[in-house]
Amino acid sequence: MEGRSERLEPMDKVAANYLRTPFIVIAVALLLAGPMKSVAGADEHAVPFTTMASGTASGIHTLALLVIRRPAAWSRIWHKHAVGLREKEAAEPTIDFTQEMVVAVFAGEVSVDARVTIIKIVHAKQRLRVVYRIGTPQPGPMPLDLATATPFHIVRLRQSPYPVAFVPSEKDIYWPFHLRFRALWRTAGGGIR
Repeated sequence: MEGRSERLEPMDKVAANYLRTPFIVIAVALLLAGPMKSVAGADEHAVPFTTMASGTASGIHTLALLVIRRPAAWSRIWHKHAVGLREKEAAEPTIDFTQEMVVAVFAGEVSVDARVTIIKIVHAKQRLRVVYRIGTPQPGPMPLDLATATPFHIVRLRQSPYPVAFVPSEKDIYWPFHLRFRALWRTAGGGIR
């Protein structure tokens, strides 16, 4: 009997290893994933915002990424933006700047099919990060006509003392040549016309 149990012992070890391996892999995966998830969640959280205006026609014809914290700046930007809009659309929204601030992305003059979207705003490491996209609703060939639009997205959020960084989305980004050239030229010293 002793000899027979010795022959089964190696098979028992193999079976035990096969049963133990998935549990070890799962445990290691949970240990590795757990701390990474909690660290990212602790340092970063989404900031709620409300869209005030969004569309394809603005009086601001240059690429502009704006943070507005004062009423005078808001009035100046809104009136520049509202040039040519219908009366109802041109009415300046009232904002309590003691409680709220405004973040806006103006794409400038781009092809007619381009849109601007503020995807999310994240608070991380004492900074707000605005993730935005300037892109087409559906990928495909550019229209043959040379018409342009001036898309924009304006949002309001709770007032924050932190600096704001604008980050283009890496997903579905669309930067036609003329927009890339214009953005590079404006960062070299251009401004809102």
